[in-house]
Amino acid sequence: MKKKRNKTTKSKNADATQQSTQYKDMVMKNVIEFGRCSLEMEQKREESILNQSSNVLSALTLFSAIFYPILAILFEEDMFEDMYLLIAVVSVTVLLFCSIVCVILSQWRYKYNEMADVNVFYDDFTKKSTMYKEQYHFDYQWKEQIAVIHEKLKRNNDKRVSFLKCSMILFLIMIIVLSILCVCLVK
Repeated sequence: MKKKRNKTTKSKNADATQQSTQYKDMVMKNVIEFGRCSLEMEQKREESILNQSSNVLSALTLFSAIFYPILAILFEEDMFEDMYLLIAVVSVTVLLFCSIVCVILSQWRYKYNEMADVNVFYDDFTKKSTMYKEQYHFDYQWKEQIAVIHEKLKRNNDKRVSFLKCSMILFLIMIIVLSILCVCLVK
């Protein structure tokens, strides 16, 4: 009777271990899929940020192409007799320059993490072959690779967004100063 219990207990333990392994495999597969999806979304976010910064840079360039020829005409007409108007023009120029610098920084290609070379993977697996007994252990390495790449990409995208926001805020301030300048010129 005791032998039957031991066999039944061992069988239950083996089933529990197999279920545990299957559960770990299932969890890791879902984690990896989530990680890949998240990384893909972050890559799309990067593309979107770069496109938006290109559009902002185009707008700033167009603004410069329109504003400075008009400004040259106004200087020829001696419209800037008042020192305050000259300060406003200099302020617009400084704000425009700072806005362009920020938008260029938002397009900067920051250093990012890459996936390890396939030979590095293989060497790691062969050197530590005793650690890789189940699919879960291989999946864990995939998860780690995706996590490292995603983390750095997100950090870089957050930097880009900060510079882009700064550029847009400077541009809005510049438009306000320019509006005040236009009102003063009309008087």
